[in-house]
Parts: sequence; C-alpha cells; structure tokens
Amino acid sequence: FTPAIIQYLDIKKKHADCILFFRMGDFYETFFEDAKICSKVLDIVLTSKNKNSENAVPMAGIPYHSVEKYITKLIAHGYKIAIAEQTTAPVPGKIVEREVVNIITPWTYIQEMKKEFTYTMAVSFLPYTNGSSYHLAWGDFSIGEYWTKSFADIAEMQKFILTIRPVEIIFDSHFPEKDSVTSTIHQYLKCLISLRDIPPDPEKFLASITQVQQSASYGKALEGWRLEVMTLLLYYLTHTQTYALSNITKISFHSQDTYLILDEVTIKNLELLSSTYEGSEKYSLFAVLDTTQTAGGSRLLRYLITNPIKDIEQINWRLNTIEHYIEDEYLEWIVDGTVYKETKTKRIHQLLGHVRDIPKFVSILLYKKLLPSTLIKLRASLRIFFDNKFLLDELRSLWLSTTAEWYIEHLYNHLEQLLKEDEEYTDTIDFIRDGYQSKIDELRKIAYHSDDLLIQYQQELAQVAWIANVKVKFVLNQWYFLEITNKDIEIFETKLSKINEQPFDYAKDKWIMNNEQWKEKFNVVRRNTLKWGQRYSSSYLENLQVDILQAKDDLRSLEFSLLQETQQKIAVWTRELNEFAEKISWLDLFVSQALLGKEKQFVKPIFIPWESLTIVGGRHPVIEKYLPLDQQFIRNDLNLNEKW
Repeated sequence: FTPAIIQYLDIKKKHADCILFFRMGDFYETFFEDAKICSKVLDIVLTSKNKNSENAVPMAGIPYHSVEKYITKLIAHGYKIAIAEQTTAPVPGKIVEREVVNIITPWTYIQEMKKEFTYTMAVSFLPYTNGSSYHLAWGDFSIGEYWTKSFADIAEMQKFILTIRPVEIIFDSHFPEKDSVTSTIHQYLKCLISLRDIPPDPEKFLASITQVQQSASYGKALEGWRLEVMTLLLYYLTHTQTYALSNITKISFHSQDTYLILDEVTIKNLELLSSTYEGSEKYSLFAVLDTTQTAGGSRLLRYLITNPIKDIEQINWRLNTIEHYIEDEYLEWIVDGTVYKETKTKRIHQLLGHVRDIPKFVSILLYKKLLPSTLIKLRASLRIFFDNKFLLDELRSLWLSTTAEWYIEHLYNHLEQLLKEDEEYTDTIDFIRDGYQSKIDELRKIAYHSDDLLIQYQQELAQVAWIANVKVKFVLNQWYFLEITNKDIEIFETKLSKINEQPFDYAKDKWIMNNEQWKEKFNVVRRNTLKWGQRYSSSYLENLQVDILQAKDDLRSLEFSLLQETQQKIAVWTRELNEFAEKISWLDLFVSQALLGKEKQFVKPIFIPWESLTIVGGRHPVIEKYLPLDQQFIRNDLNLNEKW
C-alpha cells in the first residue's frame, strides 16, 4: 500500500462506522468497501488504485465542489460520513497530513429546505424511586430543541419511540435489553443504532455545553436520571462536531399530564400525517391543514397534531387567537406609487412567505462552512419584520420578550451596515459594504482598481517609446507583462535604453536625473520571444502584481474576520434568535389557520368541563377536500355523553 492508503486505513480504523471521504486535491476519494458502497448508492464509476497490481484497491471519487448532493444521497440511505480534510500544504516528497474535521449523520446533516423534524434519541436504563427506569432524550440538532421523558414499562417506551420516529438511536452501553428493543424498532423504522457511555460527570458536562450552571434550571426535564440520558445524547453530538455546541436553545420535559399521548398505531389509523391509501402526506389531516408559509410553522403544526394538549386554558387561548385573525382589519400600503389594500391577516400571510428557516440558518452558520450568502439570506428574513413594523407588534402580542427583540434589532442593524445587497453571492470575497471599514476600501482600490494604474503605465510607455502599439497583458500562469510586435521591438528597446540613461518627464517637459521610480518603470527586460513579437517584464509590473496579490489576500482575510465576529455574535444570541423564530412559527400557524377556517367555514368549538361531546353537522375535512366536484359531503351529527 502507498503512504496515502496507509494513512487512509489509519483514519478509517478510528471511524469504522462511517464512510470516509478522504480529501485528495479537488476530490474526496473513497476506497475499499466504502468505494463499492458509494459507487452503488451514488451511481459513480468504481475504479481502482494500482489497477495493475495484485493488491488493486477499489476507488471512487467525488468532486469537492459538488459534495453536498452526494452527502444528501448517502444520508438518505442511512449512512454516516466522516470528512477527512488536508491540514497541511502539499510538499514534494512528503505526505499531506489529514484529519477528520466533521462527522455527518442523518441527525446532524442540516438541510435548509427540509420542513420535517429530524430527531435523534438517546435511551438509558437507570432505576428511579418513582418506578420509572427507562429514560429518553431526543431532539432536532438543526433547530436546537430537545425533550426528555421517562417510562416504567419498556413496551410503552417502545411505542413512544415509534411515535417520535428518530433517524438515529444512541443506547447507553449498559442498557440491558438493547437487542430486543433494536429488533422491535427495526421492524418499523430504518434508523442508525449506536452505543455510547454516559459521560462520567453529567452535571459538569452539561454546564460546559449549555453555559447553565445547574441542571435544576431545566426543572423536571433533567430530574430523575433524565440528566444522564440528555448528556448521553449531547455527548454523542460533540463526537460528531468539531465546533463547540452553541445552539441548544430548549430542553423540555414531555409530560403525560400536559399532552395526550398518541401511539404510532393511532397516528397511522387516524391518518394524521400520512394516508394508508397512498402512504404519503397527500390524503392526511396534516396535508389539509398545512397552509403555513414558513418551515417553522409547518413543523409546529406537525408537532401540535401529534401532541394534542389537555390544558383547556391553552386550548381556548389558541382558538381565541385564531378567531382574532379571522375577524380582521384592513391595511393599506404603497409600492411604486400604487396603493394596495388587504386584510391584515392576508398581508401577514403574504409577507411570511418570504421568511426563511431562521433556526436552520443559525445552525448552518455555526456548524457548516461560514459563507456571506447565508448571512445575507438571514438579513433578508429579518428585514421583512423591520420594513413592516406591524409584524413586530404581532410578535409582541405572542409574548416576544423585549430582550430578544433588542438583540434581533441589533443583529439586523449590524448586518445592514456590514453586508452588500446582493443575495446571490457565491464568492468568499468582496461582500462587505463600501465605507464600512476604511482599510477594506483601501485594499479594494489596489485589488480591483489597478487597471487605472496599468492604463496609465501603458500610455507612459507609448509616449516614451514613440509607438502606439504597447500592450500590458495578463495571463493566469504568467501574470502581467508587456507585449510588443516585431516591427516595434527595435525602436521600443532603443528609446527605453536612452530614457534610462537620462530620464525625461514629458508632462513637465524636463529631464529627470537619478529618478528611481522612472528606472523601475522603464528598465524592461525580455521575458518570452514569440513568433510574432516579444514579451517584457519590469520591476514596476512585478511590484504591482505583488501588491495586487497581497491586497486580495489581505482583503479576503479581513473580510472573513468580520464574518467570524458576526458568527460569534450569533453564537451568543442563539436563544434570542430561536425565540424570535418560535414566535414567527406561532404567528404563521394562527394566521394560516384563520384563513383556512374562514375559507372552509370551520366552526370554533366550545369546550366544557363535563363528559359529553356534541357535534352538529360534522364534516370530515380530508374526505370533503378530495370528493369529486359533482359530489357533496353529507354532514353528520354526533352526541356522546355519560350514558350513551
């Protein structure tokens, strides 16, 4: 095996449960069984390294610039991926150092356009005095929200796991019934299974991750061994990330007193999220009700449908809020001189259609490649609220805290001052606004406006040499040079030779003695002889190209440092950003349900504290929607009480 393959095998040994993407120049290479898997799943060519050798190594390569689409496919098939990057520059005769900088799993792969929750769950067995021995912690890494729950009965725990439908499950290494639980889960779910030990000092570990000094701050969520199972989950998460975890915004206790627990069978039979007819969302209750405009609103609706609450005050508050948006006032606004008029509810719904998934943007900025385009998209979403201040009033009515609002406004103003307007930036340079920092403006003049200097230089040469056909050219592998055709070479070299002996300033119509700058400009040397002419170099051109290169490097470094400063602000304000996003999700939910309710003429129910249920003219929203146009739904009455 070559040194590179030996290095690959050493890294692969430490990450045996992952497909290893091994960076080699512009490609991520995979070898051995990983290459065979990638060839099959990704439909790429399987070749081999040292193909004429008896020990030919299977090999499949993936272009670095388009790696995301390949990662998405592998994740969808349930694989984990370890990314090994080059950490030293190539040196002849010496192997490039490489190390794993990130582990991508179905749980930690952040997809901006995906609206569904992506849960991973940790499972532990730790006996507790109240009889609850089985403990769960689960969460969606991409939005930073986590929950815990405990069970006395393993069968009930298994039912709940199937309800949550995690993409990964991490068992405590000492869990006694791992095999039987895994076998049951795999009958219904396709998910990754891992084993990990609970960290030795859970309280200390949690404090280091969340910056919260005591687990008691999370109340019941981390009582009764639930601290241990939550740290098991977060400990696994730290194993996959090279960055410190900073987007943990919520850890909540999933209480049976608060929620009506629906098991997997009930959710399936009621066709809440998918239909038994097609196995897709199309004919489900969720599909009919989901008229939300934001990814967060859609996730919230999905969660509320499968986690109905028991608190009558909370139920009535939700119903009253929807009613408030049904009985709505009109707004007027002007665009390019045209006056528009619409109900406030419809206007909110329209504006929310332009709001992106803020929690996922936060996670992308913290855990994926730091790009200006992500910040520009985040700013575009925040701008909707600060350009339409009545939206902020609506969020305040949903109890957006003044602290969160202050931080969000501060961040928005910072992004406005920092970034240019174009949302389609793919470059990692030249995205800071002109005038934001004088040093950046100076570097830009050198990096991007050197053409003026080159044109001036070309004109001076033409004037000094008495020939018009002097060209300053640029070729990527040769940089700047002067180019003269054969007919002008002799006069060009003769004139410049005389000028260098006794320089003459034509602008001031006088000779310049011992002027070093003039010597730098007009003391040219031959570089390449061509069939039709000659190329020259000069100290002036060489120094100018060094200045341009250095200016671009300095500009890139300075701009990226400003990005990093903004990233640090976001890391500190993650809770406030997620609170802001949560209120947007609730606003989206209420507004969309108000519009849907008004369109479908849904009736607001009245909840009473005794055991009876009366429905007059009941309708089935799913069947009603998909009935043929020539058929009308037949309404039904229902009356249930203590007797019958």
